[in-house]
Amino acid sequence: YSKGVQAQWSRDIPGNIAKGDRNWPSVLNR
Repeated sequence: YSKGVQAQWSRDIPGNIAKGDRNWPSVLNR
């Protein structure tokens, strides 16, 4: 885990979670 990633994540937590939720079905269907 890197500080840069942490900083990026902290700037847009709701956006990142929404993005993760959008991507998750395709991960499950692999």
